[in-house]
Amino acid sequence: MSSQLRSVPHYLTGSRQWLGQQVDRGTADRLAPYSRAILIEQRIPDARLRSIEGGRHPIALEFPDTIALWVREFLEMASR
Repeated sequence: MSSQLRSVPHYLTGSRQWLGQQVDRGTADRLAPYSRAILIEQRIPDARLRSIEGGRHPIALEFPDTIALWVREFLEMASR
């Protein structure tokens, strides 16, 4: 499986700055098990796992303020 997981750089506004891979996951997600998120973090270079305890699959709907904050922080890295 590790050969299938590849890091893909994110491109924002023409920038070629590598932003890494951010994995946002709820610990109670039954559709995409949390154990898979841990595996993704371990196998993708520079990946960062951010967890929401008790969050289910639609974490952006359950925790919109937290997800919005994480997305803003991630995008701010592109402006540096």
